[in-house]
Amino acid sequence: MKIQIDFDILKGLNVLSAKKDVRYYMMGVFIEITPNGAYFVATDGHKMGIWHDDKITAPETIQHTIPSTLIDQVSKAINKTINLVEIDLGPMIEINNLNNVFKAPAIDGKYPDFRRVIPETINNEIAQFDPAFLSQFYKCASILNSVKKPDVAIGHNGTSSGSIVDIQNGKFLGIIMPYRSKADFSSYKKPLWVDYTPAAVIEAPAALKAVA
Repeated sequence: MKIQIDFDILKGLNVLSAKKDVRYYMMGVFIEITPNGAYFVATDGHKMGIWHDDKITAPETIQHTIPSTLIDQVSKAINKTINLVEIDLGPMIEINNLNNVFKAPAIDGKYPDFRRVIPETINNEIAQFDPAFLSQFYKCASILNSVKKPDVAIGHNGTSSGSIVDIQNGKFLGIIMPYRSKADFSSYKKPLWVDYTPAAVIEAPAALKAVA
């Protein structure tokens, strides 16, 4: 089956895919085409991004995973002005941009059931998250929304399930798992050293002033 999409969908989601992982089947972007539309998914088990396109359909479900290495290859060579690509889905994935064709075998492996981890509701209980994952969502949102400073927000859902990541795009749904930090803020008090005030201000030596 052949489909046409904006390459930034693959490029943006690929930011969230697994890297150098023994679970090789997550090292790419999973595509599922159904009668209800196409789902583009990337995850590393800690975070996940889903893009839905209701214009791309198939009478029966089709599933393929495009390897990250192929997406990276196309990203370096694609025409930056015309970002539309045609993807031929099959055992051998072909991505065509202005008659420049890039090929790689589809990843052979069962992709995780991405729907299983999507929460039905959120409880707004505060959770902690790995800052690196938040940064990756920011980069993903920048690519998908074609903006330098995207609006990324978290719908907190406590420490027992995933929270929602919103990037102000109705076609995208992000999930991030909580980070179980060892920090304990229940008895927090402002450190005494914060309030230290020197008895007198000592003038800096002339040499230091010159450097400053």
